[in-house]
Amino acid sequence: MPIEIAESLSQLEDFIINLSKFSVPESDYCMFSSLVRSSLIKNYEFLKLAYKEDSFENYFFVTSFLRGIVEDIIVLESIHSLSFEKREKLLRNMQLLEVNERILKQWEFFQKYRPFQPVIDKAYDFEEVRMDVQTIWRENGWPKFDVKPKSIMPPVRGLAEKLAPGILDLLYEFIYRLSSGTVHFSPQTLLRMSWGNVDSRNNLSGTISVRHMQNYYKAFCQIYGLLLFSFYFEFFSEEIASTPIEQAIIIDIRKSILEEMRWPEMITFEEMNLPRPNAYHDQILTFGIIHQAIIETMKTGFINNNYQKFIETFKASKTD
Repeated sequence: MPIEIAESLSQLEDFIINLSKFSVPESDYCMFSSLVRSSLIKNYEFLKLAYKEDSFENYFFVTSFLRGIVEDIIVLESIHSLSFEKREKLLRNMQLLEVNERILKQWEFFQKYRPFQPVIDKAYDFEEVRMDVQTIWRENGWPKFDVKPKSIMPPVRGLAEKLAPGILDLLYEFIYRLSSGTVHFSPQTLLRMSWGNVDSRNNLSGTISVRHMQNYYKAFCQIYGLLLFSFYFEFFSEEIASTPIEQAIIIDIRKSILEEMRWPEMITFEEMNLPRPNAYHDQILTFGIIHQAIIETMKTGFINNNYQKFIETFKASKTD
């Protein structure tokens, strides 16, 4: 399967290269379009790394990258429907506030650890900018939003829930929880690094390394990186100018990951010392029919009425 995916990604190479090039008059520059393209290309280059044929042993350290991708998609789609003027103003002002906050924190850090090194030391009073950002969010679904440091937009989970409740918010929570374990303190993530045995005297022996779960993190980057990549072609087909050719390739990519018998779980049966249920072999006919139905329903997109109706029907059948 990785070989097929790598081939599909290579078929998109020229499309991505063309997308990466730009030459427009400054008056015609669109920040929103530029951010969508940049985010898509970032996701694509991440996938090229994840499916790299050469030996790569640091998947643990790039897993957290998935969180940035899912947040890009959710935030950009959340403002997609705004008018051009409001959208551009919001993004421009959010960038100004972000840069200003970073200048302040950078100054504090260097004053403490390297006071002899020159750094930008002038932050600005962007009160009017803050008010503009606050007004746009409040007028577009967030009446109580208040701009504060590190809070230039509503919570990403809330944005996801408004966009596609029960779909994007669950996707965000899943990616967020897994990736957070690689960047925040997590006893579970640290303990996963210890592999070994218990002898007859109940003595533990083994080794500690992030490489022990290399294949797990590799699968996580590959499967969920592709899943997120496909969302750009649902939400931003106009901005990235995708043609039926690219859409067909994305359908093939969706089918490939949907055909996988197992997506990597956040908490696995193996690490809990539990036997993994073999649903496919135990109920081969039922499992096969459901699996094929999922593939056919989802291959054209995850944010569509057919998909939602199918999931509702499937859940209802499980409770009957």
